[in-house]
Amino acid sequence: MTIRTENILRDLRRLSISIFVLIALACLVWFAYVRTTKTLPLDPLVLGYSEGIPDIPALIAAENGYFRDEGLDVRYRKFAVGKLALEALLRGEVDVATTADTPIVLQSLRRRDFVVIGQFVHFTAIDLLTRKETGIHSAADLRGHRVGVMIGTSAQFFLETLLADNGLRPVDITEVDVPAVDSVNALAQGRVDAVAAFVPAGHYAQIALGDRAQVVPYDKVRYRESFNYVVKRDFPQKRPLAAQGLLRATNRAIEWARANRAEAIAIVTRRSQMEEKVVASLWDEYRLALGLDQALLGSLESQARWAVRNGVAEAALVPNYLDFLDMSPLLAVAPKTVTVIR
Repeated sequence: MTIRTENILRDLRRLSISIFVLIALACLVWFAYVRTTKTLPLDPLVLGYSEGIPDIPALIAAENGYFRDEGLDVRYRKFAVGKLALEALLRGEVDVATTADTPIVLQSLRRRDFVVIGQFVHFTAIDLLTRKETGIHSAADLRGHRVGVMIGTSAQFFLETLLADNGLRPVDITEVDVPAVDSVNALAQGRVDAVAAFVPAGHYAQIALGDRAQVVPYDKVRYRESFNYVVKRDFPQKRPLAAQGLLRATNRAIEWARANRAEAIAIVTRRSQMEEKVVASLWDEYRLALGLDQALLGSLESQARWAVRNGVAEAALVPNYLDFLDMSPLLAVAPKTVTVIR
């Protein structure tokens, strides 16, 4: 064999080895790509929410795919108010419920198998509405009148606190239990003289009653509350990644909504099936912020004292509401937003 032939064979062997190495590297890169991009099964999560503006972050997170980015397959059940969503959670029909403070308080005086894992919006949720011919121009004028309110919701706490601030007691009026979806009809049909109803009831009252509708003014700063994520007590331990993913997607939605006001309004309009002009007119009354703050504890405790004092719930003692907060998911996601003194 000539030297030239040997060189050719040696070069061919080197070329073969090089090609083999390149193919092997290409396979490794391909398998790594497939492994990292392969669609993993999404974790199913049933979210019970109320049909209104307070659920802004959840609606945006759904629209923008933030829940899916966190590995969650969120399915939705809509309820008229957060009280009903919370009741569905306690029956085991949903995994997470969004609700205001009052339903949490009333359930906490009967049971303790649930916890709050985060707040996501602060707002004034209630309109006090009447007809002009009733002569009701302020909360002090409610004495002796029939007032519609959905019992067991934040509307009831709002109404009775407003009465106390104006020197009245619940016995000074006739409280009529009216479902939230029926509040404007009850007022328009004369079944009640006034209603404490969830925003945007004032808008729909003006449609139904025209110039006869009247929104009774009050100090809205005095009656701000939060909307909260509530889960069963063992949920954060059994499904920590789901709890953290829910909060992380919510925080991302909040940041996006702050930077994209018009687009956020359009999403909430479409998802809530409300009129865009109504959503836009109310938008700035909702302060979007993920967290667990000391004000929530104060709100829960004050509402519990109200419920016990007025016989709204059968209980002798006000619970320690630190026991109804599970801060672990939020501490893992956004620790600086947890400002509860503990």
